[in-house]
Amino acid sequence: MKPAAPAAPAAPSAPKPEVKPAAAPAPKSEVKPAASAPPKSEVKPAATPRSEVAPPRSAAKAEKPAPKPEKPAERKPAAAAAAPAKNMGLLIGIGVVVVALVVALVLVLGKKKPVEEVATGEPAPATASLDVSTEPVGAVVTVEAGGASQTLTSNTTFDNLAEGTARVRVELAGFLARETTLAVTAGAPQSLHMALLPDAAAQVCSLYVAVTPRADKVLINGKPASGKESMFWAVLPAGKYKVEASAAGFTTALAKGSAKASEVKKLALTLASAPADAAASGATTGATTNTAVVPVTEEPADGIALHIEVTPPADITVNHVLRAKAAPSVDVKLGPGKYEVVFEHPDFPKIRKEVQLKAGKTAKPLRVDLSAGEGGISVRGGKAGLKIYVDGRSTGVTTPGVVRGLKPGRRTVELRESNGVTVVASQSVIISDSPQNQQVQF
Repeated sequence: MKPAAPAAPAAPSAPKPEVKPAAAPAPKSEVKPAASAPPKSEVKPAATPRSEVAPPRSAAKAEKPAPKPEKPAERKPAAAAAAPAKNMGLLIGIGVVVVALVVALVLVLGKKKPVEEVATGEPAPATASLDVSTEPVGAVVTVEAGGASQTLTSNTTFDNLAEGTARVRVELAGFLARETTLAVTAGAPQSLHMALLPDAAAQVCSLYVAVTPRADKVLINGKPASGKESMFWAVLPAGKYKVEASAAGFTTALAKGSAKASEVKKLALTLASAPADAAASGATTGATTNTAVVPVTEEPADGIALHIEVTPPADITVNHVLRAKAAPSVDVKLGPGKYEVVFEHPDFPKIRKEVQLKAGKTAKPLRVDLSAGEGGISVRGGKAGLKIYVDGRSTGVTTPGVVRGLKPGRRTVELRESNGVTVVASQSVIISDSPQNQQVQF
């Protein structure tokens, strides 16, 4: 038994080599991954002293140091868990960066709009369109709006016009150029029609003739002039003219001269009384007078007397029977009943009146003034902005427009340029006593 005593010191030497290999795997497998977490790796090696105490019990128990290295292996899931945690942190970081970039992008884009608004002041202005037609077609049309100019050939449409006032000029060889202005509005397509006058037709003048005391008829270049009594007028080609004014009981007055294009000339003529022999000669030859009464053979001797007056003198017809021609008045006798009296004058609308005559009662006189009342005209055609003149006087209205307050009768309507002198077109119109406006189309 004593010899066995020396074996006891050998036992301690055996565990030494086992402890050394047990310590070796710890730094190789577990210490390296634990390097990312130094505190955990320092705590785990502290368990090695227990393994130094265990070897004396038995060799089987001495083998336990082999499983002990498994404890660091249990740390692998912790290390693996640390890796996803790192990945999660990396993803979160990337997400934060992305969100920051999106926010920065939104802020940058949001700031661009105010910058653009400051640079431009306002959004791009809306534009208008204008359809232009001419008669004849093929004219050169220039439209100026907002400082920009476009030139096209009619008939055509102008787009992208600046909203506001537009100036339109139309030119065609052989015709008088025309120009006008109008307002164009975005979102409201507009149209403009312009009729061109040949150069020859544009070379006209206006002639006004005042006659004292009055005239039955005035001829200008052989054609009847518009007007009545003491004032007559006409628009005629520029050049020479001849005026003839006549009235019953007076000698004919003559005037000759010339007028330039666009000139407005006024003449004054005085009629002299005709010699007595000429007047008698005229009476015997059936010369017409202001009181020419047409004889009626079938007038009842005991009829009801009716006095009829008309201003100015006109033809008077009773139940389709002419009783007076160009006369200011007439007296007739009619039986009881209803009668239609018609007044006709070349410069006034035809007027009809009804008269009821009763037996044994005196008839009231019938008096008619053909110039009484008020009428109006609606002028269309031509270029916009032309001045409207009536009987040589400005109405203060431009085309297209309506003129009211006109006395019934024949009137000369003129369209003039802005200078009030150049006559573009004229037309003779008979105005009626009516609340409705008479259409005058140029």
